[in-house]
Amino acid sequence: MRARLMRTSVLRPILLALLFALAGNAFGQIDTGPLYRITAKHSGKCLDVAGGPGATGNGVRVVQWDCNGAENQTWAFTPVGDDYYRIQAKHSGRALDVSGGIVSLGNGAVVNQWDYHGGSNQMWRLTRVEEGFYEIRARHSGKSLDINGGPGAMANGAQAQQWDYVGGDNQKFRLTALGTRPACAVTDPLTSTFTGRAELTTNNRDASGPYLSNINLTVEFTNCRANIGITAFPAIANTSDTRIGPNTSTITMTQGGFGTFDPSNGSIVIPITLGLENSQRLFGNSTLPLRLAAEGAPDAKNPDTGIVTLRGTGIFMGGALGGYEGTITVTGSFSPRPR
Repeated sequence: MRARLMRTSVLRPILLALLFALAGNAFGQIDTGPLYRITAKHSGKCLDVAGGPGATGNGVRVVQWDCNGAENQTWAFTPVGDDYYRIQAKHSGRALDVSGGIVSLGNGAVVNQWDYHGGSNQMWRLTRVEEGFYEIRARHSGKSLDINGGPGAMANGAQAQQWDYVGGDNQKFRLTALGTRPACAVTDPLTSTFTGRAELTTNNRDASGPYLSNINLTVEFTNCRANIGITAFPAIANTSDTRIGPNTSTITMTQGGFGTFDPSNGSIVIPITLGLENSQRLFGNSTLPLRLAAEGAPDAKNPDTGIVTLRGTGIFMGGALGGYEGTITVTGSFSPRPR
């Protein structure tokens, strides 16, 4: 009896190690150092942004095509937490995206490229389904990356979409590493603080603003400064008098906050959705999706100032402001500055 207990106690850590190893292999923990070619098992064709390396715009369809080594068939994987990845096309920097956003849950929703905004329709989990092949599953819907037409879809241009996983070879993909990404010439990532002033205006005459607030954001520059992400967005509260009494609007970031940065000219683009919660219940609550973009490089006459102005305009959804236009202007500087 004692010998059996001893053998069990000796075997237990070995069995636990095996269980953890198997659990780790269930999800595709890949090396994010290289860039990758993504190949469909059924056709041997590559995941491709339609139109070639010049097709850099939002909404361009993702299809399968003969592998040719072009940058619109080259993909970068970046962890975003919980075993999910952002998958970005090298030629455009845009992310693999299920069209229609996080509410696009049905079979057949097309896959395209879009600015990365942190939506769960742009987050993908890899699960090893057989030696050398992965299922690639969208976080928001739980559906798999799929080549439309099933395992018999061999033609160039067959659309990538999401679909319930059924184990077809058109839902299995091989990742082929294309070498290590070039080393950054700068420290990567860089965490910085953006400090400045935010102004909100609307075209609703009863709530036109301007509403002014100090702002202090924590941002992170990654991918050799090519990407910028807002990692901390403190709530902004603003109180104003209305016809039915004082109202406090509290603004938070509800989605997005991830965009692109070009250190050569200071260009910044950040898709973001802001939520407005009002203390006056009659006003309801609203959201404001928009794209914050830099109006230009820091002051060319005095580049040491580092002053940056970001502006974005969108249409409010929900609440008393629903259907009205809102504009956010943010002026401030980064510390430390990304160079």
